[in-house]
Amino acid sequence: MQIEKYISELLFKHDCVIVPYLGGFVCNYSSASIHSGKHRFHPPFKKISLNRNLKNNDGLLANQIAQAENVSYSEANRFLSESVEQLNKELSANKRFDLKNIGTFYLGEENTLLFEQDETINYLSDSFGFSAFYFPPIRREPIDRKIAIKLKDKIIIPSKEKRDASTEFIPTKEGLSVTSA
Repeated sequence: MQIEKYISELLFKHDCVIVPYLGGFVCNYSSASIHSGKHRFHPPFKKISLNRNLKNNDGLLANQIAQAENVSYSEANRFLSESVEQLNKELSANKRFDLKNIGTFYLGEENTLLFEQDETINYLSDSFGFSAFYFPPIRREPIDRKIAIKLKDKIIIPSKEKRDASTEFIPTKEGLSVTSA
């Protein structure tokens, strides 16, 4: 049995999953965002943090394990305590511990337990199917430059109504030549 599988299943359904004697994974809604410097768009997601003060067993995780593994509630609690003990041993030895698809625990200064979320999984069910994407920046040219490029090889001949009687327009290779009468 792997504890991360059950925690992950519960994070899709609940905003708080308590791992007894470790802490509670608390989820908060984070809206969609645009990282303009990187030209990346991110969908809304559940931001997961670890609250070390939530250590008392609320029964949610143990009940999930008991149902999934078809074991008693007390056996599920024993499995949870063994998993937390293993996690603490791993932290003491390597200063980090990864829970697949949930995040990484590591020891900070003064041996404080820190948690960093794995952002490859989006636990917000309303965002199902959405993923982050990159969109290249739009390059814009000034309008006068666009007009100059379009009219570069064109010969402009004014209409008869706008012609002045004293001005004569003579077409040339370079454009129009104006002469006064």
